[in-house]
Amino acid sequence: GPVTREAAKGMSAFLKHLETEDNIKVWFNNKGWHAMVSFLNVAHNALLRASLPQDRNPEEYGITVISQPLNLTKEQ
Repeated sequence: GPVTREAAKGMSAFLKHLETEDNIKVWFNNKGWHAMVSFLNVAHNALLRASLPQDRNPEEYGITVISQPLNLTKEQ
């Protein structure tokens, strides 16, 4: 309908801002439930702090992650 058409008009500009030119590869031990979350958090904090303006203190910025893994099911 008209709402969908109107939303589609702005979608291209919106999606353009989601593109990234930087890629990160993170290696982790998949035996530990916390490993992937921990290392991705370190990587995201590094990106955040590296992209701050020169006049900002990187120690004042950070991302906090809480991971609550689920117990394995019988099928797993």
